Amino acid sequence: MARLGEHIPRLLLERGIDIAFGVPGFSTLEIYRGLQGSGLRHFAPRHEQGAGFMADGYARATGNAAACFASAGPGTANLAAALRQAQNCSIPMLVLCAKDVADRAGVADPQMTTRTQAEGERRANGFSRWTRLIGAPEDLPAALDDAVYQFRMGRPGPVVLDIPTDLLTTEVGAFAADPVKPEPPEGPSAAEFAEIVMRLET
Repeated sequence: MARLGEHIPRLLLERGIDIAFGVPGFSTLEIYRGLQGSGLRHFAPRHEQGAGFMADGYARATGNAAACFASAGPGTANLAAALRQAQNCSIPMLVLCAKDVADRAGVADPQMTTRTQAEGERRANGFSRWTRLIGAPEDLPAALDDAVYQFRMGRPGPVVLDIPTDLLTTEVGAFAADPVKPEPPEGPSAAEFAEIVMRLET
Protein backbone atom coordinates (compact mmCIF):
# COMPACT_ATOMS: atom_id res chain seq x y z
CA MET A 1 0.00 0.00 0.00
CA ALA A 2 1.15 3.52 -0.78
CA ARG A 3 -0.49 6.91 -0.89
CA LEU A 4 -2.04 7.99 -4.16
CA GLY A 5 0.50 10.75 -4.71
CA GLU A 6 3.35 8.25 -4.46
CA HIS A 7 1.98 6.31 -7.44
CA ILE A 8 1.98 9.33 -9.75
CA PRO A 9 5.64 9.21 -10.93
CA ARG A 10 5.27 5.59 -12.05
CA LEU A 11 1.91 6.25 -13.69
CA LEU A 12 3.47 9.09 -15.69
CA LEU A 13 6.38 6.92 -16.83
CA GLU A 14 3.98 4.22 -18.01
CA ARG A 15 2.35 6.84 -20.23
CA GLY A 16 5.59 7.99 -21.82
CA ILE A 17 6.22 11.07 -19.67
CA ASP A 18 9.68 10.77 -18.15
CA ILE A 19 10.41 14.29 -16.92
CA ALA A 20 8.65 16.72 -14.60
CA PHE A 21 9.16 20.25 -13.33
CA GLY A 22 7.81 21.80 -10.16
CA VAL A 23 8.40 23.48 -6.83
CA PRO A 24 7.84 21.10 -3.90
CA GLY A 25 5.07 22.19 -1.55
CA PHE A 26 3.19 20.76 1.40
CA SER A 27 0.17 19.79 -0.70
CA THR A 28 2.29 17.92 -3.28
CA LEU A 29 4.54 16.21 -0.74
CA GLU A 30 3.24 12.70 -1.50
CA ILE A 31 4.10 13.08 -5.20
CA TYR A 32 7.66 13.96 -4.25
CA ARG A 33 7.87 10.98 -1.90
CA GLY A 34 7.13 8.80 -4.91
CA LEU A 35 9.97 10.25 -6.99
CA GLN A 36 12.70 8.31 -5.20
CA GLY A 37 13.62 5.26 -7.23
CA SER A 38 10.83 5.83 -9.75
CA GLY A 39 13.06 6.82 -12.68
CA LEU A 40 11.09 10.01 -13.33
CA ARG A 41 13.48 12.93 -13.79
CA HIS A 42 12.55 16.08 -11.90
CA PHE A 43 13.87 19.63 -11.94
CA ALA A 44 12.89 22.24 -9.37
CA PRO A 45 13.19 25.93 -10.32
CA ARG A 46 12.75 28.71 -7.79
CA HIS A 47 9.24 29.62 -8.94
CA GLU A 48 6.29 27.72 -10.45
CA GLN A 49 6.23 30.04 -13.45
CA GLY A 50 9.74 28.84 -14.24
CA ALA A 51 8.54 25.23 -14.04
CA GLY A 52 5.85 25.98 -16.62
CA PHE A 53 8.24 27.64 -19.03
CA MET A 54 10.78 24.84 -18.57
CA ALA A 55 8.12 22.28 -19.52
CA ASP A 56 7.23 24.45 -22.52
CA GLY A 57 10.86 24.67 -23.62
CA TYR A 58 11.41 20.95 -23.15
CA ALA A 59 8.45 20.15 -25.41
CA ARG A 60 9.68 22.57 -28.09
CA ALA A 61 13.20 21.11 -28.01
CA THR A 62 12.30 17.41 -27.91
CA GLY A 63 8.76 17.12 -29.24
CA ASN A 64 7.77 15.27 -26.06
CA ALA A 65 5.43 16.48 -23.33
CA ALA A 66 6.63 17.07 -19.78
CA ALA A 67 4.69 17.16 -16.53
CA CYS A 68 4.37 20.03 -14.09
CA PHE A 69 3.52 19.64 -10.41
CA ALA A 70 1.75 22.57 -8.73
CA SER A 71 0.74 22.99 -5.11
CA ALA A 72 -2.71 24.24 -4.15
CA GLY A 73 -3.51 27.94 -4.32
CA PRO A 74 -0.62 30.17 -5.38
CA GLY A 75 1.40 27.31 -6.86
CA THR A 76 -1.26 26.71 -9.47
CA ALA A 77 -1.92 30.42 -10.00
CA ASN A 78 1.77 31.02 -10.72
CA LEU A 79 1.59 28.72 -13.75
CA ALA A 80 -0.96 30.91 -15.54
CA ALA A 81 1.46 32.78 -17.82
CA ALA A 82 3.21 29.59 -18.95
CA LEU A 83 -0.12 27.88 -19.58
CA ARG A 84 -1.33 30.83 -21.63
CA GLN A 85 1.78 30.67 -23.81
CA ALA A 86 1.52 26.89 -24.23
CA GLN A 87 -2.14 27.21 -25.18
CA ASN A 88 -1.47 29.93 -27.76
CA CYS A 89 1.47 28.05 -29.28
CA SER A 90 -0.04 24.53 -29.13
CA ILE A 91 2.64 23.15 -26.81
CA PRO A 92 1.79 19.86 -25.04
CA MET A 93 2.09 19.91 -21.25
CA LEU A 94 0.52 17.85 -18.46
CA VAL A 95 -0.11 19.82 -15.28
CA LEU A 96 -1.03 18.05 -12.04
CA CYS A 97 -2.41 20.50 -9.50
CA ALA A 98 -3.10 19.76 -5.86
CA LYS A 99 -6.55 21.08 -5.01
CA ASP A 100 -7.87 22.21 -1.64
CA VAL A 101 -10.48 19.76 -0.43
CA ALA A 102 -13.25 22.37 -0.21
CA ASP A 103 -12.66 23.29 -3.86
CA ARG A 104 -14.38 20.05 -4.89
CA ALA A 105 -17.64 21.89 -4.32
CA GLY A 106 -16.30 24.99 -6.07
CA VAL A 107 -15.85 26.86 -2.79
CA ALA A 108 -12.33 27.70 -1.64
CA ASP A 109 -11.49 27.13 2.01
CA PRO A 110 -10.76 30.62 3.43
CA GLN A 111 -8.24 29.14 5.85
CA MET A 112 -6.27 27.51 3.05
CA THR A 113 -6.80 29.63 -0.06
CA THR A 114 -7.28 33.38 -0.32
CA ARG A 115 -9.74 34.85 -2.82
CA THR A 116 -6.83 36.06 -4.97
CA GLN A 117 -5.29 32.58 -5.01
CA ALA A 118 -8.62 30.96 -5.89
CA GLU A 119 -9.07 33.40 -8.77
CA GLY A 120 -5.53 32.61 -9.91
CA GLU A 121 -6.34 28.90 -9.95
CA ARG A 122 -9.43 29.51 -12.07
CA ARG A 123 -7.40 31.65 -14.46
CA ALA A 124 -4.74 28.95 -14.81
CA ASN A 125 -7.40 26.32 -15.54
CA GLY A 126 -8.95 28.68 -18.07
CA PHE A 127 -5.72 28.65 -20.08
CA SER A 128 -5.76 24.86 -20.51
CA ARG A 129 -7.39 23.08 -23.43
CA TRP A 130 -8.79 20.36 -21.13
CA THR A 131 -9.28 20.13 -17.37
CA ARG A 132 -10.53 17.39 -15.08
CA LEU A 133 -11.09 17.18 -11.32
CA ILE A 134 -10.31 13.75 -9.88
CA GLY A 135 -13.21 12.53 -7.74
CA ALA A 136 -11.80 9.25 -6.40
CA PRO A 137 -8.35 7.57 -6.25
CA GLU A 138 -9.36 4.85 -8.70
CA ASP A 139 -10.20 7.51 -11.31
CA LEU A 140 -6.59 8.67 -11.64
CA PRO A 141 -5.18 6.15 -14.18
CA ALA A 142 -8.07 6.63 -16.63
CA ALA A 143 -7.88 10.40 -16.19
CA LEU A 144 -4.17 10.31 -17.04
CA ASP A 145 -4.97 8.25 -20.13
CA ASP A 146 -7.55 10.84 -21.17
CA ALA A 147 -5.13 13.70 -20.53
CA VAL A 148 -2.41 12.13 -22.66
CA TYR A 149 -4.96 11.42 -25.40
CA GLN A 150 -5.94 15.10 -25.46
CA PHE A 151 -2.50 16.39 -26.45
CA ARG A 152 -1.38 13.41 -28.54
CA MET A 153 -4.45 12.91 -30.69
CA GLY A 154 -5.93 16.39 -30.83
CA ARG A 155 -4.48 19.85 -31.03
CA PRO A 156 -1.48 19.96 -28.65
CA GLY A 157 -1.76 22.18 -25.62
CA PRO A 158 -1.65 22.19 -21.83
CA VAL A 159 -4.01 19.82 -20.01
CA VAL A 160 -4.72 20.02 -16.28
CA LEU A 161 -5.62 17.39 -13.71
CA ASP A 162 -6.83 18.78 -10.38
CA ILE A 163 -6.31 16.30 -7.54
CA PRO A 164 -7.80 17.07 -4.09
CA THR A 165 -5.20 16.99 -1.34
CA ASP A 166 -7.11 14.42 0.72
CA LEU A 167 -6.98 12.01 -2.23
CA LEU A 168 -3.23 12.48 -2.64
CA THR A 169 -2.77 11.20 0.93
CA THR A 170 -5.23 8.30 0.59
CA GLU A 171 -3.60 4.87 0.77
CA VAL A 172 -4.34 2.69 -2.25
CA GLY A 173 -3.00 -0.53 -3.70
CA ALA A 174 -0.89 -0.75 -6.83
CA PHE A 175 -2.57 0.13 -10.11
CA ALA A 176 -2.40 -2.24 -13.07
CA ALA A 177 0.60 -1.35 -15.23
CA ASP A 178 -1.35 -1.43 -18.49
CA PRO A 179 -2.52 2.05 -19.49
CA VAL A 180 -5.15 2.33 -22.16
CA LYS A 181 -3.58 3.30 -25.47
CA PRO A 182 -5.99 5.48 -27.44
CA GLU A 183 -6.78 4.47 -30.99
CA PRO A 184 -5.77 7.06 -33.60
CA PRO A 185 -8.70 8.87 -35.16
CA GLU A 186 -9.87 7.55 -38.52
CA GLY A 187 -8.95 9.66 -41.53
CA PRO A 188 -11.35 10.58 -44.32
CA SER A 189 -12.45 7.93 -46.78
CA ALA A 190 -11.31 8.10 -50.42
CA ALA A 191 -14.62 9.68 -51.44
CA GLU A 192 -14.45 12.23 -48.63
CA PHE A 193 -10.84 13.05 -49.51
CA ALA A 194 -11.78 13.59 -53.18
CA GLU A 195 -14.58 15.92 -52.11
CA ILE A 196 -12.20 17.91 -49.93
CA VAL A 197 -9.73 18.29 -52.83
CA MET A 198 -12.54 19.39 -55.15
CA ARG A 199 -13.67 22.07 -52.69
CA LEU A 200 -10.13 23.36 -52.30
CA GLU A 201 -9.72 23.65 -56.06
CA THR A 202 -12.92 25.67 -56.53
